[in-house]
Amino acid sequence: MARDKLNQILDMQRNYQLRLGHDFEKMTLRRRIAYILEMSYALNDEVHESTKEVGWKSWAKSKHINEEAYRSELIDCFFFLLNLMLAANMTPMDIFRGYKAKLAKNLQRIKDRYDGVSTKCKVCKRDYNDAGVECSPARGHVSSTPRKASRAA
Repeated sequence: MARDKLNQILDMQRNYQLRLGHDFEKMTLRRRIAYILEMSYALNDEVHESTKEVGWKSWAKSKHINEEAYRSELIDCFFFLLNLMLAANMTPMDIFRGYKAKLAKNLQRIKDRYDGVSTKCKVCKRDYNDAGVECSPARGHVSSTPRKASRAA
């Protein structure tokens, strides 16, 4: 059931983006990169907007959550996250599998008493166990090489 809903959400978001002129199947690499950057900045901005609906400041007396406004900002975040997933050609199954794999990794980190430092490259600060990281304690830092582009610029 949840996968069906996620399919519907991604389809609706894809159609919405098509109406705005964003066709992910026809986008050039250059346009896709620009789109990803714009959506990333927008997502970041929406996350910051959501924090304005929470009384989080330790020096302020008010401790509150404006539930309706906070939820609305989270939906705004979700829109931009969906756009980023569409730009990455992610399917509901990709999202499900990616989530399950990351959850398993995070649960293992709890067991291993993960410190956030000892398993990371000293140069690029990426975790040795993350997908696409070629660095290792034995090899040291390995510069990232651009992956083959999926679309021409």
